[in-house]
Amino acid sequence: MVACVRWSQLVYLGLLAVCLAIDPGVATHRDEGGLSNFGIHVATVVPYTGAFAGAAILLLAGARAAPVGPAANGFARWCRVLAVALLCVLASTYAYKRDVALHDLHIAVSVAASALEVALGAWLVGTTARDATTTGALVLLAAAALLGVITLAGGAHLLFVAQAVGAVAFAVVLVRGAAAVARASRVEATG
Repeated sequence: MVACVRWSQLVYLGLLAVCLAIDPGVATHRDEGGLSNFGIHVATVVPYTGAFAGAAILLLAGARAAPVGPAANGFARWCRVLAVALLCVLASTYAYKRDVALHDLHIAVSVAASALEVALGAWLVGTTARDATTTGALVLLAAAALLGVITLAGGAHLLFVAQAVGAVAFAVVLVRGAAAVARASRVEATG
């Protein structure tokens, strides 16, 4: 389980880094903005798709490999929901610049996925991953999500920064949380 979750985040972050290396303008040009713009450019659509689809597939594999027990069962459910959310963000990306309705749909799906990540992080910290590093990463994730909302509301132009910081913070929370769930499951099995 832990290896699949770790790989899901390495694939996600690694392929998004490939996108950034191919087209750094997404992060620097004022008219670009967020990570989703990698999904609408020919040069970056393949690694962008791989980042989301690969992470979703690996999260589903992690859910399937989860040990039996209350914490692991809950974590497996969260991983399945997160995988679906990633696929929904991916599917809503490709046409989101075509019209206002598709744009609004993509924004709504992306905001919901971000809220899901914060909720999952809070669940992990509240149940098994109570250490300072995971808690600190959760606070950073929540701050990045708030910055994203402020940007969407027109109060800043830092969507890429918010999404990048949030992605790294979430990876820390998720991987450390998976390890904590695995430890808790071993204790449950022997206790």
